[in-house]
Amino acid sequence: MAQIETVIGDIAIQSLKTGMLLNQPIIEAVVACLGKLAGISCVIDPVMVSRTGAQLIDADAIASLKQLIPLSTV
Repeated sequence: MAQIETVIGDIAIQSLKTGMLLNQPIIEAVVACLGKLAGISCVIDPVMVSRTGAQLIDADAIASLKQLIPLSTV
C-alpha cells in the first residue's frame, strides 16, 4: 500500500489500470487505496489465467477481486 500511496503522492494521476493482482492481501490494498481516490478513472483488467492455461491468481483472491468491480470505471 505504501508503494501505491507514494506514486499517487508524486504524480497527478487522472486514470489507472490494474493488471495481475496475485493474492488477497494485494487486492485488499488496492481496494483500500481506490476507496480514497475520488474522481480517478479506473480500469480493472483481471489477469487470472495465462495463455497457456496456468492460473495466475490465488483461488482465495478471486472472491476479493469482486470488491474492485464497483470501484472501476471500466
